[in-house]
Amino acid sequence: ATASASLDETGGLQTVTIAAGTITGLFNAPTYGQDGAGTTGYALSGTDGGATGIYITGNTNEVKLVKISNTEFQGWTSGDTTNGTKAFTVSIDGSTGVVTVTQNAAINQPVAGNTADAYNDAVSLTGTAAISVVQKVTDGDGDWATATSAKPLDIAFHDDAPSASANAVATASASLDETGGLQTVTI
Repeated sequence: ATASASLDETGGLQTVTIAAGTITGLFNAPTYGQDGAGTTGYALSGTDGGATGIYITGNTNEVKLVKISNTEFQGWTSGDTTNGTKAFTVSIDGSTGVVTVTQNAAINQPVAGNTADAYNDAVSLTGTAAISVVQKVTDGDGDWATATSAKPLDIAFHDDAPSASANAVATASASLDETGGLQTVTI
């Protein structure tokens, strides 16, 4: 099973959620044993300082993962939360499993041009920037076990496209009159 979040800059910077049911579907049903049911909780797992291969538009510093807590990672151009610019936030509700992904800055996608591929290319959190979900199952007397999702979250940031169009009703004109001599007119 996979859990995906796809953000598209076309409508502006976005926040997208991955439903609790999708996250719980990454795991087999918990078993609590003879001590009975306790609780099930969730956290995120990733590499603090992991290189993302992602760059903010107009910035030459690579975005790095910063672990804020067991339930939140952020991407910063400086690799810390003091300097640089925050590019994105990935968080999970520790009790429900709902994942929230927020894009905080325009991200540079690698394909440039005026084609459909250039208008909708994407960059993703993979490799050392991959973020997985950890499930913690606790039984009735406090014993616990954890499992990490077999696949990391599939988080992609899609490009938007500029637009240019001609105004069909507008005209530009210049009128020169030699009566007073040669003239120059700016339109």
